[in-house]
Amino acid sequence: MIEAYALTGVLIRGSNIKKDLRLLGYEYYDRIRFDVVTGVKGDCIDRYLIRMNECLESVKIIFQCIKSLKVFLIF
Repeated sequence: MIEAYALTGVLIRGSNIKKDLRLLGYEYYDRIRFDVVTGVKGDCIDRYLIRMNECLESVKIIFQCIKSLKVFLIF
């Protein structure tokens, strides 16, 4: 039912549907490993917890991008 409304993002992932637009080959994401965070109930607390866990996943993505850089800076 949720997919019939063409919802994306935290609204659909809050209902325990692992759908993320980044998995469709958007930019550099096809070379990055990350988990799609989902909820169970779809309520406000679930959406909040998804956003907090997505922040942690973003940090993982940033570290992977830094590791993939070919240029090293010397301080």
